[in-house]
Amino acid sequence: MNHKRPPVGRMSHPNVQVKGKYNLILLTTGYYLTTAFRSLILRIVSVFLGLKAFLKKNTFFTIFFTTHLLFASILGRLYALAPDERGYLSTFNSVYTLPIGTSAQSGSGWITAPTVFLWIAYLPAKLINIFGVPDYLSIRLLSILITTISVYLLIDIQKHSRSVGRFSRLFVIATFFIPSVFLWTSVGLREAFIIAEFAVFLAGFNSLIKGSSKRGMLFLFLGSYGLVSTKNYLWACLMLAVILSCIIFIIQKIDWLTILKLLGAGFLIPLMAFGGTTSAYALDFIFNSDITQTGERSGDSITQVALESPGSGSGSG
Repeated sequence: MNHKRPPVGRMSHPNVQVKGKYNLILLTTGYYLTTAFRSLILRIVSVFLGLKAFLKKNTFFTIFFTTHLLFASILGRLYALAPDERGYLSTFNSVYTLPIGTSAQSGSGWITAPTVFLWIAYLPAKLINIFGVPDYLSIRLLSILITTISVYLLIDIQKHSRSVGRFSRLFVIATFFIPSVFLWTSVGLREAFIIAEFAVFLAGFNSLIKGSSKRGMLFLFLGSYGLVSTKNYLWACLMLAVILSCIIFIIQKIDWLTILKLLGAGFLIPLMAFGGTTSAYALDFIFNSDITQTGERSGDSITQVALESPGSGSGSG
């Protein structure tokens, strides 16, 4: 009997087909991941090159950035001048871990901040930390960078204002060289973020008033959402000022659309974004905190001292 052999190449084992599809998926996934990683690296490099060109062009900002960086580097792992920095460093090292919760934030002032906000805020520091920069120096570099940007925004507002002179610019610069402010903006505390958030909000307000709606609304949202995530009672004070400003604008018969943009981008949308990204624990902490329990809040620089009343000593005399 003659047995016909099947034509070569027309039949393949099912496992071979599955393996081929699996390899194709792996190759495709690897290609897109490699492309995305390459794009990310190029963007980071372009940011640092742009920063280098900017600092080279602006002598004052070069001096400002360099003096803060030298001070932060000389401090090393010395936390005596800012004991709370240990808690913020712990949060930085723990916030990118899973599962998502508030345990990473419990040792610092970030207790009410949304984890998503911290992921974004600390991302530049995390990237340079991955590339070998020590953790303490990474968060200090981030503080110095956003402080430098804050000074630039404030000076830019002053530069385009008609009612102020050179003295106001010197006042802005001198403020950042006050010893306590210089320290706060050189280490990894929240103060650099607070200053940056106020500066971004004011820059957005200035842009909105001058007719640049898109830039203004973006800056208003970023500054407001950042501030409510960082220190909510300061945000409440700022929003009170915004509401009073809107009342004055109405009296002055300023365009209604400008007022609505200010309230929407600076107040309502950031508030909704915060409510949608923060945790139930953080909301409970905000609304149910007791002012008498302030001494129990976390932070190495907050110390409780027990005082003995007269006659309550343990001595026999």
